[in-house]
Formats: sequence, structure tokens, C-alpha cells
Amino acid sequence: MLDVHERFEQLSRRRSELRWYALVDGHQHEEHTGKRIVPEPGVNRALFDGTEDEPLAHAGPWLFDVSRQPERARGLAEIEAALPSVSWIFAAMDLEGLAQVLQLKLGAKLPSGHAALVRIQDPRVLGNLFTVMDAEQRSLFLHLIEEWHFLYGGQRVWMGRADA
Repeated sequence: MLDVHERFEQLSRRRSELRWYALVDGHQHEEHTGKRIVPEPGVNRALFDGTEDEPLAHAGPWLFDVSRQPERARGLAEIEAALPSVSWIFAAMDLEGLAQVLQLKLGAKLPSGHAALVRIQDPRVLGNLFTVMDAEQRSLFLHLIEEWHFLYGGQRVWMGRADA
């Protein structure tokens, strides 16, 4: 986690509008801590809020504004090390704006025409997804996101803008 913090500090010196977020799997968080994530306006947001999956919001993806509560980073990093459940995002938008952008990434249409839920809160899924995307697809997926960091196969990886 410290390398992510250091990277954020480095980027934010050049771009003061950047914010540091954590995308957290609510179910894995509860498994690790024994507690459900509690909504805190302006600090976190369930990505299933306002969707047809809202009844499952407690167990779905949650976005935390780490910039507003940097003391939370250490606890989230502990969960990240224990379970495939946390990734880190740097973006120049507020919590609600980024939550809306990420909500758009939750759905996919399969070749069969069926709808699918994309578990973007799971670093294993992110790693596999980024592996099969071409450069144009990655660019579209990361639109409005400066960098996205996560553990994949035991290694820290990141995807982001080429000029970041």
C-alpha cells in the first residue's frame, strides 16, 4: 500500500485536483472485519445504490474517498493483503462523479445478448479484464481515471494514462 500512497503523493504534487479512492468489495470487507460497511455521506458510496441491485448494496462494490479520510488507507490495505477485495483509483472528480462513472462499468452485454454484472471490485477480475483488452478498450475503460492500482497474481500492477 505504501507504494500506492507514494505514487498518489507524487502525482498530486503535479495535479492538485487528484483524489485518492479505494474500491472495496463489501462482502469481502465484512468477511475480514466482521462488520458491514456503514454509509457515510461524502466519504463512501455503495455502487449498487440507485440500481436494480440496491438490495445487495451492502455486499457489492463500495467507493471510499481516501483523500477525505487518509487514516482509513492502512485498514483497507490490510484487507487488500488478506483478500482479493480492494483496488486504488486516482481521479480528478468527486465521490459522486466517480461513483457514477464506475456504475457504468458494472454492466456488460455478452455475445449471446444476455446482460452480465462485471465485478470491477475484484482485482482478479480487473487483472483478467485488462489482460484481454486492447489499448483502445483500456483507454475507454479508464476514461476520466488517472490511474487504477491493484494486486494481481501477488504483484502490484496499475493501469492508467500514458502521460501520468
